[in-house]
Amino acid sequence: MKKVGVLLAIVFISACDVRQDENYLQSCSSDRFSAIAVGAAHTCAITECGVTQCWGSNTIGQLGNGSINKETAFTEAIQNPDTGQIGEHIVTSGGGEPTPAPVKNSENAIAIEAGYNHSCALTASGIVKCWGKNTYGQLGDGNTTNSEIPVEVASLVDVIAISTGYYHTCAVTKSQKAFCWGDNRSKQLGQDNMINSTIPIEVPVASIQKISAGLHHTCALTNGSLVCWGIDTKGEAQGHGLQKVSAIATGMAHTCALVEGSVYCFGGNAFGELGVGSFVDQPTPQEISGKFSRISAKAESMCGIYENLLSCWGQNAQGQLGVGDVENRNAPTRVNVNEGVLDVSVGPYHSCLITISGRIACSGLNMYGELGDGTYQNAKKFTYIP
Repeated sequence: MKKVGVLLAIVFISACDVRQDENYLQSCSSDRFSAIAVGAAHTCAITECGVTQCWGSNTIGQLGNGSINKETAFTEAIQNPDTGQIGEHIVTSGGGEPTPAPVKNSENAIAIEAGYNHSCALTASGIVKCWGKNTYGQLGDGNTTNSEIPVEVASLVDVIAISTGYYHTCAVTKSQKAFCWGDNRSKQLGQDNMINSTIPIEVPVASIQKISAGLHHTCALTNGSLVCWGIDTKGEAQGHGLQKVSAIATGMAHTCALVEGSVYCFGGNAFGELGVGSFVDQPTPQEISGKFSRISAKAESMCGIYENLLSCWGQNAQGQLGVGDVENRNAPTRVNVNEGVLDVSVGPYHSCLITISGRIACSGLNMYGELGDGTYQNAKKFTYIP
C-alpha cells in the first residue's frame, strides 16, 4: 500500500457518546449542539438536551417539522457578456428555512444522519425515526410515501448505530446484526437481488459493529475487518480484508477506513477525494500518513479533525471545504476556524461543523438556507449560525 500525504491526528467525538441520563438532561444546554448531519440541501443537528433541529430545503418534508415549503420560480433579465443581448433566466428560490427549527417528536435523540433528501435519528431507547423523501422506501416504515414528520422504522429495536446513504439507510443493533432498507438497484442493501425494500432487511454478514452507507455501495466493520457490497465500478467496494479497522466513511464512489489511527482510501478520485495528492482512481487502499480518529465523507468531499483542527479535501465547487475558494483539493488542506472543532459532516454541496463550545458553522451552497445563518448567501468559509 502506498503511503502519502500529511500528518493528521483527530480527536473523536461520537454522537452516541451524548449522555441521556436524567441528571445530564436537567443540566444540558439547548443552545449547544452535540451532533451534526448534512444532506443535499438540508442540515440537521442534535442539541445537548437531545432535541433534533433541522434547516434548509423542505420541499419534500426533509426538515421533519410537519410542513412543506414550496419553491417559487420567476424569471429575471440577464445580459449575455459576449453578445450584449438581453435574455431571460429562470430562477428558483424559497422552499427552505434558513434557521434551525425543532423536528416534531424528536426528543432524546443521540445520533443523527442525513441522506440526500431524508434524515434519520437514533433515540436513547434504541429505536430509529426517519423523515423526508421515501421514493425507495428509505424511511423504513413499510411504504414509499414521503413524510413531513418522523416515522418509526418498522420492527427495528436495540439499535446502536445508523447510517444514511443517498437513498438507502442502514442500522446496527446490540446483537451486532445489520439491517438495511431503501434503494437496492446496485445491491447496496446486501441482498442477492436488486429489489428495493420499504422495511429493514438483515444483511447476511455476521458480527457487524459499524456500517457506512454511500451512494450505491455500503461498507461494514466485522470483527475489525472491512467488508463492502454494492456497485464497484471504481473500486469503492474493495478493501475487503483490511484489518484492524475502527471507523468507515463512504462517499459517492469512494471509501475511507481508519486502521489503528491511519487512514486508507480507495475508489473514485476525480476530485482528489482520496487525499493522496493526485486525481487518479485507486482500486486498492492508499494510506494517508498520520494519526486519525475521525473522518467524514459524502459525495466527492472529505474532512477530518486532528487535535481539534480541521482539514478538508476533494470536491469544492460550491466552497463546501470552507477553505475560502472553489478549487478542488487532492490532499488534506487546513481549514481556518477560530475555535477548536469537535465534529464535522460533509455534504454534496455544503458542510457543517460543531466547535468545542457547541456552536455550529457551515460553508458552501446556501440556496435553501442550508447554512443556517438566516440568509440565502453562499459561503466559501465556515459561517456560524446565530
